[in-house]
Amino acid sequence: LTNVREFAWFLLTLCITSLAIRWFTYEQFYPAVEDAAGRIYFSTHTRLDSIIWGCLAALLLFGIESKTYEKFLLKPWVFGLGLLLLLLSVAIRNEVFRQTLLYSFQGIGLFFIIPAIGLFPNPWIKNMLSHPAMIFVGKISYSLYLFHWIVAKLGNHYFTEWSWQWQLFFWPLTLLLSIGSYYCIEQPFVGLRKKYGSKA
Repeated sequence: LTNVREFAWFLLTLCITSLAIRWFTYEQFYPAVEDAAGRIYFSTHTRLDSIIWGCLAALLLFGIESKTYEKFLLKPWVFGLGLLLLLLSVAIRNEVFRQTLLYSFQGIGLFFIIPAIGLFPNPWIKNMLSHPAMIFVGKISYSLYLFHWIVAKLGNHYFTEWSWQWQLFFWPLTLLLSIGSYYCIEQPFVGLRKKYGSKA
């Protein structure tokens, strides 16, 4: 258990380090903001905390089984703070913020909100997210993330961005590619993983 707690502190340190690297990267490339934005958005070391906040939440809930974290999440103001952080990440347009603290605000906001949904005594949000349609969107969400970039770039080549023609091109093709990827690539590989002994 001591090692697990130490690992939790290590994950938190990585989150802080990732923020520091973003800040350094932005300062290094300023005033060439586009260069900084590209490096920060696409680099693993600058965005590491985006996934680590979720890993830390899972570790606290299921590894350490921290009752302190659970009680903290059940406080209504914590959920409100999480929502506020997400709203601020969208509302604040300052370039320094958008290349540095924005990702931390989003990570911490979700660190408060997502686990709380599963713990709330009133399960209406959990029930809504458990609807079959929402579950299916969750299953293809990574494919949606991957393919929407490709389709958007193609759409921008042939149509005016955000025009109705662009929308008619973008949404059906993104869904088609994402669903095709899920059933023709992801599911067969999951089957192979289980076939060769994975218990995940």
